[in-house]
Amino acid sequence: MVVIAVLAIVAAVAAPRSFDRNAFAARAYAVELASAARLSRAIAVASACPVRLQISNAGYQARQPATLGTHCAAASSGFVGLVSRNDGGQLQGAAPTSMPFMGMLQWTFNSNGTVQVAGGSIAVLGSHQVAVDPVTGTIAGP
Repeated sequence: MVVIAVLAIVAAVAAPRSFDRNAFAARAYAVELASAARLSRAIAVASACPVRLQISNAGYQARQPATLGTHCAAASSGFVGLVSRNDGGQLQGAAPTSMPFMGMLQWTFNSNGTVQVAGGSIAVLGSHQVAVDPVTGTIAGP
């Protein structure tokens, strides 16, 4: 009898946690992507070098043009270097496998904080979205 009671309590606590977590993953990824966009913009302003944030089904990554001494190369030479975060890691992340995001977005933040948008200014991630204002470069999202 005691065993049945313990099993019932364990089932009541564990069962809800074993169900679909996609909504939580979508929200967490939207927050992560909004933070990455804000950091990309801040790095572009602070370094006076543009930062391109590419968003796809696989995830996101931020890149800058190569550096020439203390200056960055022209953006036309390509965005080849991954941007480093303050903790030494690279500014990139993988999308959850269940993320219903289709397409490719490219947001290029300039040294004055403005942005050039390719593919759209809104990333829809499940029931959440991250948007960049094409005029000011500000980021709206969770």
